[in-house]
Amino acid sequence: MSIKRLHKCRSSERSIKRTTNTYYDMTPNPIVDVWQRNQHWLDLPTITSSDEIYAGLMSIEDTTMNHVRVRVTTSGGQSQVDWGDGTVQTYNSNDTAEHTYDYNDSNLDGTNKPVTFGSDTVTLTNHGYSNNDRISFYESSVSTIERLVYYYVVNAQSNTFQLALSEGGSPITIASGTGVILPYKQAVITITPVGDAIITSVRTDLKHSLSLYRYVSNFRDIAFSLPNATDIDHGNNGDEAQPLLIEKMNAVHLGSPNNFTDVFRSMHSLRSLTFGLYTGSGVSNNLMFYENYSIQHIPDLPWTVTGDQYLYFGNCYSLREIPNYDSHGQISRLHNCFSGCSNIKRVNVEAHKNLQSTMDIQAVHNQNHSLQAVPGYNTTPTDLYNSFGFTQASTLPYFNTSGVTRFQQAFRYMRSLCHIPAYDTSSNTTFYRTFENSGLKGNLPYFDFNSVTRTDQCFRYAYALKNIRYDINMPNVTRIDHMFNNCDTLQKAKIITSSALSISAYQAYMHTRSMKSIDVFDVSAITGDNARSLFYGMKRLKTLPNFNFAAATDLDNLAFECASLERVEITNNSLPLVQDLYRSFRNCFSLKSVAFDNIPEVLTFNETFYNCYSLKTMRITVPKATRIDYAFYNSMSMEKLEFNAPLATEASLAISGNAYGGRSRIHDIKGDFSSAVNNEQVFLNSFALRKLRATFTNNIYLQRLYMTGEGLNEFYTYLPTVSGKTINISNNRGRLYDDPTIATAKGWTVTG
Repeated sequence: MSIKRLHKCRSSERSIKRTTNTYYDMTPNPIVDVWQRNQHWLDLPTITSSDEIYAGLMSIEDTTMNHVRVRVTTSGGQSQVDWGDGTVQTYNSNDTAEHTYDYNDSNLDGTNKPVTFGSDTVTLTNHGYSNNDRISFYESSVSTIERLVYYYVVNAQSNTFQLALSEGGSPITIASGTGVILPYKQAVITITPVGDAIITSVRTDLKHSLSLYRYVSNFRDIAFSLPNATDIDHGNNGDEAQPLLIEKMNAVHLGSPNNFTDVFRSMHSLRSLTFGLYTGSGVSNNLMFYENYSIQHIPDLPWTVTGDQYLYFGNCYSLREIPNYDSHGQISRLHNCFSGCSNIKRVNVEAHKNLQSTMDIQAVHNQNHSLQAVPGYNTTPTDLYNSFGFTQASTLPYFNTSGVTRFQQAFRYMRSLCHIPAYDTSSNTTFYRTFENSGLKGNLPYFDFNSVTRTDQCFRYAYALKNIRYDINMPNVTRIDHMFNNCDTLQKAKIITSSALSISAYQAYMHTRSMKSIDVFDVSAITGDNARSLFYGMKRLKTLPNFNFAAATDLDNLAFECASLERVEITNNSLPLVQDLYRSFRNCFSLKSVAFDNIPEVLTFNETFYNCYSLKTMRITVPKATRIDYAFYNSMSMEKLEFNAPLATEASLAISGNAYGGRSRIHDIKGDFSSAVNNEQVFLNSFALRKLRATFTNNIYLQRLYMTGEGLNEFYTYLPTVSGKTINISNNRGRLYDDPTIATAKGWTVTG
């Protein structure tokens, strides 16, 4: 760890000793937004707060789908809609105002900004460009001017300019021709009241009657002043015209609506937003700015925020800071309020000092990847689900969490997290993924696990966590799968469970590479394959105590790669239903003793003790096993083995060694392999083999071994009577001194 990071963690440790809520207010980096209104857009009318007008710039594309629909509610009269293409219509209150633009309408000519090329020059009256500005062309009839490629303006005059390939470069050659700059034509819609009428509501999110499906609205710039409005809606709430192209919104006068839910929702392209007057008493506005992907700055809100702030700024990916706003204690919910605002570095906490005494702050800062400090909200939270995941905070403020029922995913992926207060978790029911991939280090503060039913993935990938110095008592927990998975530096973590643990313990301690010991906990109710890989990769574990797997049927990879494991104390009675021990103790290089010797139901026993270099003697009966291939492969210290697997059909390399230095030392084998059919390499490289008292009923291969004639004769004597089966003893040292008639008298053919 760097000195700078260590100092940061120590400072954080001091800060969490405070017992009151802390308000963090960080000095933000300057917000630089280079967006500018397109200089070729038509101007909207100049609007003041005393006006009553709604205006919007529409892009008209070369299709037949240039639809728009608005609904205007008035009091005391009608409204007038000027569609901007020479059509002006009057509507009664709540009438459906629909219009379809014609791209070839002569009233729209020139609005896509046509240009003339010639004599190495571009001609466009009052173009507004300056030297070194970038420009591209949507259409061009000149071969040297490519579509949608940026050029640099040079030698700009009032109505002409030249083009260069680099900033300040030499002008390029341009032949005579024509082109256009914009990929669309334009019209400005203007809505005004007629006579003494007043406008109380405007909706532009409605789908045109000619469209069967929702579509993207062509609005790109909107400005309005509606002093008498009680409802304004531009946002996307599902099946209507979606405002995905709006880049600028100027709300000069918002009127007095009390509900702004969805009003600016899903304006994916919005870059500029300004607010003027608001004359209402307060606004409920969940989902208000949801999915405004492009906006970097939202101005201070001119209304009192009330009620539910669910996804208020959710998924505003480019937003750099939260605006100020007043709540007067009327905010009831911050659920997902800032979720997905991945560029927020600062939270203006003044807006959150006046919250209701208890509230839901679930996922409030989830995936705020740039947030450096979590504000201490002046409330008692009821739910912390996903609240601070993925933030960059190194510590957390204290909250009164006595009523929180979910800490699920609360602090996951907080990779800068050094320390955490000892929150009250007495009411918590789930620690699912709570500290997953967090930077939490040192000792875990005391947390109450008594009411918890789930701890799966709780500390998964918490690489720096070292010790849990207290017993984690979880009498109600039902699943602990992945609980400490990949906690590389964890040295102590004792859990106490009951028969309630019935769903899963899969990979619970996988890759806890620093733990040297583990205490027995209740796994008796774990069924099926839900205890697989439980101790996988515990490289420093020396003893595996007698866990009672009374209901488990599959324990494959149980202690795979426990390189320091010396003793397995699990007894026969603890494995009554187990059918699968595939690779359960593979690569347990130090294993010397195993307590169990009879597993009545096991079917799969392949690779079980693969590479168990230190295992010297073994007695094991697996009466129902069908696969024993590689079961004791490379058990290089093995000297004596009694192995009964009468139903095993696949026995390839079951008791063999590696030809490259891993040759088996086994000299005495006794067992029943009466069903084995793939026997060619069962004893491959078992050069120390002297005594083989094993039952086979299919072809047997004992070639290239060092068995004596006496040993071969003993093997022949042990064989049952068969018909038409072969024993291959080629290149076996004892083949010159054996008595093959012992075997041939029982129906065997001896070759080699």
